[in-house]
Amino acid sequence: MSNWSDSFYITLDSKRSLISDSDFRFYNLGHLPLMATKTDELSIACAVCSGHKKHLTEMLDLLPDSLQTSGGRKLLEQTITQIQEHLHKAHNVRLANYYYALYAFWGAVFGAVLGGALSWIIYGNLRASLLGACTVGGLLIGQLWGKNKDRKAYKNHYTI
Repeated sequence: MSNWSDSFYITLDSKRSLISDSDFRFYNLGHLPLMATKTDELSIACAVCSGHKKHLTEMLDLLPDSLQTSGGRKLLEQTITQIQEHLHKAHNVRLANYYYALYAFWGAVFGAVLGGALSWIIYGNLRASLLGACTVGGLLIGQLWGKNKDRKAYKNHYTI
């Protein structure tokens, strides 16, 4: 970690007592040090990430006060979303368990569709037991597949 990342973490930690626990969890402020570290690593080769370092520093300076107004909260959310989208699109960096959640959802959807189709073909109507079994099966397959992909992303340092 560089000096900027260290100072960012120390400043956020010192302001932690001024922020309520619910706001800290709701706005995912626990991800800020990880996002700052990844942005700092990538800022050497990326001009946009260098600009995001300035935005993160400004956001951190205004942090306890910005949560008190609706405009400040909106700006905080927009800044975090903008940085996360840049890291996602430009550098293929995602939050931890991103693929796990995504593949579990799509596995459950695919399983429900498959269960409905099989039920309709076999019985001529929808059977809740087959529909539920296929939905759970799709969910489990999606979770396993997503966990494996998350593990590969973590191993290649593509997670925050």
